[in-house]
Parts: sequence; C-alpha cells; structure tokens
Amino acid sequence: MNTNKQPSKSAKSLPAFCSMREYITPIGAVAVVCESGVITNLYLPGQKIKTNAEKGTKNEQKSKDNITADDTQNAAALTAAGEWLNVYFDGKKPSVHSLPLGPEGTDFMLSVLRLLLEIPYGEVVTYGELASEIASMRGIPQMSAQAIGGAVGRNPIPIIIPCHRVVGARGKIGGYGGGVDIKTKLLTHEGVDIRQFRI
Repeated sequence: MNTNKQPSKSAKSLPAFCSMREYITPIGAVAVVCESGVITNLYLPGQKIKTNAEKGTKNEQKSKDNITADDTQNAAALTAAGEWLNVYFDGKKPSVHSLPLGPEGTDFMLSVLRLLLEIPYGEVVTYGELASEIASMRGIPQMSAQAIGGAVGRNPIPIIIPCHRVVGARGKIGGYGGGVDIKTKLLTHEGVDIRQFRI
C-alpha cells in the first residue's frame, strides 16, 4: 500500500487544526483525518470529506486555511493509522488498542462503536445481536435493531472500527457507508464466505 503525502483537493476544505493523509489500498484511496493528535475520521473511496467545522461542532470558529498533509501535532497519529492499514491489508490482524482513536458522537453511539471494536477479525454479528448486548448493558428489556443500525451507519472511522462486520438478520449483508461492494471486499479479505449472505 502506498502513501500519498500530498493533500488532495478535498483536503483544502479542512480547518487548520486538522491534518489528512490519503492511502492507496486494495479497495481504493482512503483518507484519514486527525484533529489534535487523534484519529477522528476515515473516509472510504468516493465519500465526501466533512470536518467538525462543517458539522457545526465546537470547533466551528476555527480557521479553515493553511491545511498541511502532515501537521506536526497529528503526524504520529497519521503514521500509526497508515501502519495499521498496511498490516490490515497485508492480511494480518492488527490491534486497534494502540491507535489514538477520537470518534465523536452521543454516549449511545460511542457505546455502539466500542462494541464494534470487540468484533473479532473475520467474524460477523447481526444488528439484533448488538441490540441485545446494548440492552443488557443498559439494564433495559430490549433495544431496537434499527437504532443500532443508525449508530453503526454513522461510524466515522470505518475499517479501523469494523462496522463492515455487522450484517442484517436472515442472511442480508446490510448497507455500508462506502457501498456494499466495499463491504463485501472487506469481509472477503478477512476470509468470510459472503455466499451465505443476500446482497
């Protein structure tokens, strides 16, 4: 996998406190965005890059000028992300615990993302199974699988936080922010037999 250290055209929309690098992977170019030394986003091929400033979060007053591809504050996090992606696409099972992940979201969404991080490489779970687990954690009788699906669908750091390992009930592969084609490629890469699923 090659690293393109030049900022893409889309990087020009990033505020100055962000850094971005693009990595060429077997599924296409992915962009990793860091803010204040933590990984906040990973954009799959074809996805529009959005920043916290564009999403109206606490950083919206910060400048959007002077972006660099390798800002000193974020360089270590970007390097770690690139090394992780290299290991992953080499067919190994890298741990995410050494990565400085900083996804933003509600408490509910972050609790779902934490569960995603526990799904082993090469295995899948259903939205319903995650819903049952969240319900148990919260001490409530049940949780909507649709609510889980909404949180999974807003995962800002796909691949690293492996939302592609979540499938629908009754053998349906389910949606994916980068498209079902990329989801099936990632699952196949991990050794999952996708013939068991309906697209």
